[in-house]
Amino acid sequence: MSCLRWHNRSRMTGEEGACGVCGTAAKLRCGGCSNVHYCCRDHQRKHWALHREECRPIKQVENPQEGRYLVASRDLAAGQLVLNESPVVCGPTGTCIPLCLGCHSAITDLESCRCPGCFWPMCSPECHQKDLHVKECGILAQDVKQIGPPTSLDVTPRYDMILVLRCLLLREANPTSWNRLMTMESHVDARREQQEPYHMAGVRFLTEVLKCGFDADTVHRVRGIMITNCINIRGPKGEHLRGIYPNIALLNHSCLPNLTIRSDVNNVLYIRTAVAIKKGDPLVFSYTPPEEPLWERQFDFRNVYFFSCKCRRCGDPTELGTHYSSPRCPKCPDKFLEPRDGVDAPWKCPECEEKRESQDIRDEAERHIKDMDERYSSTSEVESFLTGITRTFHDSHYVWVTAAQASLRMLKNDTSLAALKLQQEIWRRLMGIYQLFEPGLTRRRGVSLFQLSMVETRVAQTQRAEGELTTPAYVAALTRILRQLEYAAKILELEPSNSTESHWKARAGEKAAAISEAIAILQQNSDSQQEDAEDVGRLHKEN
Repeated sequence: MSCLRWHNRSRMTGEEGACGVCGTAAKLRCGGCSNVHYCCRDHQRKHWALHREECRPIKQVENPQEGRYLVASRDLAAGQLVLNESPVVCGPTGTCIPLCLGCHSAITDLESCRCPGCFWPMCSPECHQKDLHVKECGILAQDVKQIGPPTSLDVTPRYDMILVLRCLLLREANPTSWNRLMTMESHVDARREQQEPYHMAGVRFLTEVLKCGFDADTVHRVRGIMITNCINIRGPKGEHLRGIYPNIALLNHSCLPNLTIRSDVNNVLYIRTAVAIKKGDPLVFSYTPPEEPLWERQFDFRNVYFFSCKCRRCGDPTELGTHYSSPRCPKCPDKFLEPRDGVDAPWKCPECEEKRESQDIRDEAERHIKDMDERYSSTSEVESFLTGITRTFHDSHYVWVTAAQASLRMLKNDTSLAALKLQQEIWRRLMGIYQLFEPGLTRRRGVSLFQLSMVETRVAQTQRAEGELTTPAYVAALTRILRQLEYAAKILELEPSNSTESHWKARAGEKAAAISEAIAILQQNSDSQQEDAEDVGRLHKEN
C-alpha cells in the first residue's frame, strides 16, 4: 500500500500513547506503521506532512545480544514494501574490473582516457569533471608515484579504498550523513587484531600515500564501517558496486530470509516482505549468498561480521534435510557426514560414527567443483554427469546444484524432447531447493518459474508435433503453464519500475499473453471442428 494513502487510515488500539501532534493521551494509531498515536483523525491529517517520510511498518528495537535491529510494527503480507533507501555513498566493490570513477562504467582501454588530475582511468574526457569524482580527485592526485591506479584490465583490489575515501569525504560534504555513518558498527578493534592484509594496506595507502587528512584510527574505523555495512548492488549497465544504506544496515541476518532486496538504476534499494510476517517478528535478509555451503557462510560471518550464525538452517546439521554441505558416509551410503560438533570439528555419520576432518570435507567438494566439465554433448552424458555427483553427495548438495546449473547451460541449445524433459526435471528440483532457502516472493523464484515455463512450453509443443498430445491435452498443458507464468509475472511485478532486472517482468508478461492467445485459437478451432462434426451427424440422420 502506498504511503500516500496511509494518512487516511488509523486503528483503535488498547494501548495508549502520546498524540504525535498535541501530546495528550491517545488510542488511535497510524494504520501504516503503528508507531505513532493520535488523539483524533484531524491531528493525524495535520501530522501527515511531517510523518509521511517516516511512515514505514517497521520499528527499531535493541537488546544486548543483537544490538539495534528492525522488527515489523504490525502484521505484514507477502510482497509488501517496508523500506526503500538511497545510499549515502556508493562506489566500486573491493575487487572488480577497472571502472570509471566518474560514472562507474567499465573501462575497456586503460590508456585511451586518464583523469588529468589523478591519472585514474576514465571512460570519457567529460567524466573526470563529474561531481562523483571531483572531490576525491585532489586527494587521489597526492599519489604522485601512481601506486593506486590499475595497470591492467584484470580484476583488481585497487578500487577497495575508493569507497573508503568517499566515506571520509562525507565529513565535509555532508555532515549529517557523516554523523549517521559514525554511529554504525565497525568492529574496529577486532579488525585491528585480525590484521587482514587488504584492510591494513588500505589504511596505510590512505594515510601515508594520499595523506587524506584523517588519522589512522578514523580510517580504520571508517573502513570497518564500510565492510560491515555495505551492500553489493548492480549498476544500470550491470557493473558491480556497493553502497551504504544506514536504515537497511539495521536489518539483521538469517540464512532463511523473510525479506527480498531489489534495486533500480539509481541504486535505490527496495525492501519487500518475501513471506507474511507477524507483528514483532525480526525483519531479516541474508548477508551472504544463500547458495554458499555452510563453511563459506560461517567463514564470512566470523571474519567479516564477527558473529556465528545460529539460524534455523545453520543450527540444523542436515540444513533442513537437504544435506546441502554434507558428503555421503563411506560406510553407510544412505547416511551423511554431519557437522554435529560445529563446522570446524570433524564431521560424523549419525549412525556409524565415521569421521572426517572438516578441511577434507571442503577440499572434496571444491575438487568436484573445480573438475566440473561443461563440454558434454549429449543428454545421456549430462544425465550421467549428474548421477555421478549423487554417488558422493545428496541430490540437494551445493555441488549438485552447481552441476545442475552447469547442465542447464550445456543443454540450452539442445531441442530434442529428451533434453527438454531433462531441463524440466532440473528446473523443478532446483526450484524446490531455492524455495527452501529463499522462501516466498523472491526474484529468483519469479525468474525460475519463467525459465521452467519456457522449457515446459517447448516440451508441450514438441510432444504435440510428435503426436504425443491430443488437442485437449495440449490445451490443458498450456493452461497450466499459463497459470505458472501469470504467477511468475505477479512476483516480477514487485520489481521497481526502473529496475535493472525489469526485462524479466516484460518477458513474462509477453509470453503469458502469447500462450493465452494460442489457447484461445486452439479452443476456437476445437469448437469449430465440434460444430462441423455435429453438422455432419445431422446430415447423416436426415439422409
